[in-house]
Amino acid sequence: MTSFPERLKDSARPRWSHRDPVEGGNPFKLHSQSHAIWSRATDIAKDRLRRHDDHLNNRLGHTENLKQYQSELVSLATTRFDIWAERGLAVVDSQSLSNEYVAWLHAYATNWLAYVDDTCPHISVKKILETRLAIRRKHWTTVAQSQLRHSPS
Repeated sequence: MTSFPERLKDSARPRWSHRDPVEGGNPFKLHSQSHAIWSRATDIAKDRLRRHDDHLNNRLGHTENLKQYQSELVSLATTRFDIWAERGLAVVDSQSLSNEYVAWLHAYATNWLAYVDDTCPHISVKKILETRLAIRRKHWTTVAQSQLRHSPS
């Protein structure tokens, strides 16, 4: 594969729920290696989301403090970003795919900031979330480059 499918490039929708940010299901051709890799990575991502949310529900059940709620909100958005970013990384095996992955990360982070503004207008977390997502974007970009350097040619 030399390029992300258009449906993947154009779809980076943040969600508080477990819904996939890539709309329309697996964007890769059925029976392709990328389709199988994406499916496995999606299953792993969904398992991680369920485990994270179980822990989150336990913590939030005892929270009435606004600062703690804001912190949990940023943590939730960042965790969702990381989980889906790691899934996307699973199909990156060339420099051109890495470049498209980095562009997808940027769009996904930007969309998260707008989504939080829209869905939580009375919670002030934009600056800290923007900083955290920039750090996570840089992390996943570095991981993608490292993965390429260490992959067999």
